[in-house]
Formats: sequence, structure tokens, C-alpha cells
Amino acid sequence: LIKSPYSLDEMQQWVVDIFSDIPSRALEKPLDEPDWSLGSAYEDQNVSKLIKYVPVADETILDIIWSMPAQTEFYRIKPLKFYIWLLKHRGEGSILSYMKRNNWANDLREIETEENNYHSKLRIQFRLTESGLANWEQVVKSVFSYLAMIRNLQEGERARIFNEIKRIDEIGWTSKEEGESSANCLDIAETMQYIEDSTRWIDGDYLMFDYNSDKLVEVLTY
Repeated sequence: LIKSPYSLDEMQQWVVDIFSDIPSRALEKPLDEPDWSLGSAYEDQNVSKLIKYVPVADETILDIIWSMPAQTEFYRIKPLKFYIWLLKHRGEGSILSYMKRNNWANDLREIETEENNYHSKLRIQFRLTESGLANWEQVVKSVFSYLAMIRNLQEGERARIFNEIKRIDEIGWTSKEEGESSANCLDIAETMQYIEDSTRWIDGDYLMFDYNSDKLVEVLTY
């Protein structure tokens, strides 16, 4: 993927001149590589782990990570983005406001996803108080209860929230400043790995397109 102010014909000639001498080795997929099309790398495995460690910094962090089958093919729905939007909310009625009210956490430190064609991960991280550390099991139960509440939303309410996020993203995309060329090329090259529709290589990783209630609910069963 290249980007420059020169014409397509000139850039095409550069690519031919620079890369045409690179031989094709006709490499095939390694025989011992798992067939990821069969499902998650963790399918039929109980990978639930509780890991406790002594922090170096003067803070206590609760890190909750969910591993699930790849969600990249559902880029038009973006189920993980839907839940991140709700989890990162900090106002009244949010999971963070509930934690603060119980003096269990004073900050939602990080919430992120990691996605590829093999596996997806959702991670949420709280900075706990001393009381939160002493009641960490209740903190974890609260997070799962919050997700269960979202899963059981009425159909109309779920659709309303989805469309609200979708509209905000569209406004953000319209007013988004163009980034550095190198960063843009890198982002598009990564998007091309899992989005086949070339008309969505630029905005497919950013925007939400189609509402699908079943898929939004299904992602919380993992």
C-alpha cells in the first residue's frame, strides 16, 4: 500500500520497478498450523484464570480479560465496540459510578479490544481502593451483572443505543482530521486483512453499519 501526491501511473511504475524482481517462493501454509476456521483457539477449553501479583507501583489494578472467537468478520456490526461504549461511560448509572459509590474503585483505567482473524479479546481495568481490593469478588460480580443487564435490554432500547453510537461515529468520521500518511497506510493495510469489501477499507474499521440484535447478544455468551 502506497500513498503519494504523484499519479497512479507513476506509482504503479515505481512498484513494478522496485518489487518485480522479488521471486515468488510459492510458499504454502505450514502443515502444523491449526485450522482456525473451525472456531476459537480456546474452543472446548476452560481458560478461566485468577492471577494475583504484587504491584511495583503504588496502586492496585483489577484487570478482567475475556477471550472469544474472532469477531473481525462482523465489522459491520462491531459487537465489541457496542459494549466498550457502554462500559467506558462514566456518568450516572455507569459501572464506574457504581464502583465509586461503593468506594471500590476510583478510576476506569483502561478498556480495550484486541482483534485478529483467529481470536478477539476484551479487556477492562479498574484502579481499586483498599476497600475494592478487600471486596474484589464483589467488584467482579458487579461487572458481570452490569453486562447481564445490558444483554437483557429490551429490543427497542438496544437498537436505540446502537443507532446513537452509529450516528456519533458518523459525525466523528465526517469531522475527522486526516492523519499522517504513514499511519493511514498502516491502518488501511491492517484493515485489508479482514475486510474483503474494498469500498470499506478506509472507513470499515471506524464506522458501524448494520444492527443485528442476535449478534450483539451472542458475543456475551463467551
